[in-house]
Amino acid sequence: MLPSPLPEILRRFPKVDVRNVENLGNAGGFSGACLWKITTPAGPLCLRAWPKSHPSEDGLRHIHGLLLHAARQGMDELPVPLLHGGGNTVVWERGTLYELTAWMPGEADYHASPTDQRLTAAMTTLARFHTAVATYPQVRGPVGPSCSPGLVQRRDQLDRLLHGELDQLATAVARYHDPEINRRGRHLLEFFRRGAANVQLLIGRAAALKVVLQPCIRDIWHDHVLFTGDIVTGLIDFGALRDDTVACDLARLIGSLVGDRKTAWSTALQAYAAYRPLSAEENLLIRAFDQSGVLMSGLNWLRWICVEGKRFDNHQHVLRRLDENLRRIEHLCGSG
Repeated sequence: MLPSPLPEILRRFPKVDVRNVENLGNAGGFSGACLWKITTPAGPLCLRAWPKSHPSEDGLRHIHGLLLHAARQGMDELPVPLLHGGGNTVVWERGTLYELTAWMPGEADYHASPTDQRLTAAMTTLARFHTAVATYPQVRGPVGPSCSPGLVQRRDQLDRLLHGELDQLATAVARYHDPEINRRGRHLLEFFRRGAANVQLLIGRAAALKVVLQPCIRDIWHDHVLFTGDIVTGLIDFGALRDDTVACDLARLIGSLVGDRKTAWSTALQAYAAYRPLSAEENLLIRAFDQSGVLMSGLNWLRWICVEGKRFDNHQHVLRRLDENLRRIEHLCGSG
């Protein structure tokens, strides 16, 4: 017997012949979503329960509209949502939003086989996505060039850190009960202090630039790009989608795939630009997004853990994420 409310939700999709339901929990992710793999004669599907914090119902409808629009333009790497009996793609059940989508094949295994061919495939897929969703008719953001809201947000976050929040975070890290978090936290805070001034100057320049804003994934990284062999067969998790500059997606994805390898960065940017050319402003924004992310992403983890008291199922995965950030921030500060 299926746990409630899954029977009620699946009954909304009368054309789906459910043969088996596998509970995947959060599937190793950190978004707070819950996933189930639904087996059907026509192939597997993915049922997702979104966290209550995000997105809103209107926001999820917008995400679904973008995915359907991109799929109609030939993007078959996307988890396209299914219509239920009410003619909608969003299910609202007992205070939670659900969606039923195609199950995307492949594995997030770029790091296991980091070739130029696979890197080019990932960047070309991202360029195709950006090109497809740029023509979505339901514009939500400002029309015409504008400053990047994501980079303005990071500039303001950095200002707050440098004017009081950093000391509060350092105190919370020092008092935290886990020595593994303490040790990594002290190193992250040390390198943050070394690198903050240079990154602040770069963000200040880049945040003033006006560029075209369009739908961006904003959480596109190694674990959200699925490969079958050398081919990208899936992009997953669009919950953070919002209008911004494509530079935010490029910085996030390339940094997560290749770290600080300059040759690989060049390969990635050339592959993307071969499909969708980049402006000089976008190239500067990519650098600003990457360096500000390296500088502050580790501190975000420290705030979630040491200040907000969040708990994550896979503690070793959290430590690996902190270690990855430590390697990159050391390099940023000239110590790597």
